[in-house]
Amino acid sequence: MSPLQINHRTIYNWLNRWESEGMLGLYDKSGRGRKKTFNPEQEEKIRDWTREEPRQLKKVLQKIKAEWEIDTSTKTIKRILKSLSMSWHRMRRGVHGEPDPIEYIEKRAKLEEFKRLEDLGEINLYYLDEAGFCLIPNVPYGWQNIGEYLSIDSSRSKRLNVLGIMSRKNHL
Repeated sequence: MSPLQINHRTIYNWLNRWESEGMLGLYDKSGRGRKKTFNPEQEEKIRDWTREEPRQLKKVLQKIKAEWEIDTSTKTIKRILKSLSMSWHRMRRGVHGEPDPIEYIEKRAKLEEFKRLEDLGEINLYYLDEAGFCLIPNVPYGWQNIGEYLSIDSSRSKRLNVLGIMSRKNHL
């Protein structure tokens, strides 16, 4: 080792590249370092498998081993998912199903009629809502595309329910 902590072989290579290529010989060449384990098609397949099992990368590892006979680590899979703009974050609780579009339009029309009647002073319109509180958090984390949120169906558990009734004029 030289006093600058550089191997004499490295200095020899620098001088040879300087003589043969000039200044350009001192820049690092492309293609150095470890080659990728997976090609782009395999990375997309890993993304698809992760979407099927967003909470369990070990199942993805099993599929990789079975399909391509490649041993890899969860850290490698996480690195690939991050390069594919995915992140590990909390899932959201979703409402099960969509409302019937015709029924939704009818109910919206009725609500507009109730608002009109309240504006005329013929009725008092109040809104009722319910919220539940639970000490046990049960919304899991999973791999998801950045900016996209997976939702899981709501389920019942022991919790405290609270009702609130309020008018459009903020009267409770």
